[in-house]
This record gives sequence, structure tokens and C-alpha cells, in this order.
Amino acid sequence: MFPLSGFRLDMNNRLKREFPHTYGVYGNCWPNVNGNFNASQAQEAAAYRSVKVAISVSHFEEERYTSDRIFRILGTGVFCLAKSYPGMPFKDGVHLRTFDNIPQLIELVKRYASDIHMKERELIRQTGHEFVKENYTFDKMVKNLIEIYEQTKN
Repeated sequence: MFPLSGFRLDMNNRLKREFPHTYGVYGNCWPNVNGNFNASQAQEAAAYRSVKVAISVSHFEEERYTSDRIFRILGTGVFCLAKSYPGMPFKDGVHLRTFDNIPQLIELVKRYASDIHMKERELIRQTGHEFVKENYTFDKMVKNLIEIYEQTKN
């Protein structure tokens, strides 16, 4: 169990109740999920691209920490709802939408899964996708780590 593991389980259960015919969970170690869906990046990208809304919640709520899931979601060009965390490099309403609690998340899912808000969803999705491509490719992240190392080694 990690600090946000309970939140993630509660969120999953609530989303299953709220959206029984349209909600699904993707990844390892979730109840009622068969197989290792993270075995292939292509399979994972196909899963993300098949939805209107993808959700990212890390196991920790630490300054500037997130799992790579948020980058993979945005990198595949999918609209992302993410649990906010301190120091996140993404702007709410620009690159993605953030939430702090499950009721907020439910309202955001209802809003952005609806085609009524398709233009807004599309604009945020596209802006987030471009932001990640410009700033968070593997090469750019490695280069950033090297720069940080060079600055701190003296």
C-alpha cells in the first residue's frame, strides 16, 4: 500500500458505479483485470487512444512527483484528467484538467466525456499533447537529467 492506494481503489469503485457501461481500468494488479496490459507500449497506446478521457492518479502526492502514466497519456494524444499534485508542470485547463477529490473527478468525467464539450476537450487534449512532445520526450528528459547532474556535481 502506498499513500494514495486507498484513494485509487475508492476512485475505481466509484467510477465503476457511476459509469458501469463505459468505465474501464487499465494496468497491472487491478481487481477483475485479466493479464498484464502494460506488456506492450503499442497495446497501451491503443487502449488510451480508444477513449475520450483517460485518468492519471499516482500512488504518491509529493512535490513535482508523478508516475510516467501522465506523460504516456498525453503523449498518445488523449485528453487527461489528473489528480493534482504540488509543482506539476501542467496547467489546469490548458494541458489537462485536474481534480482533488472523487466528486470533482465524477463531474469532470461527465463534462468531458460528453460531446457537448468536445471542442473544449479537443483544445486541451491537443495543447497537452504538443506540450509533452515539446518538453518531455525521452531524449529531452535525459538531456535535462544530464544538465542537472552537471550543475550539481561541483
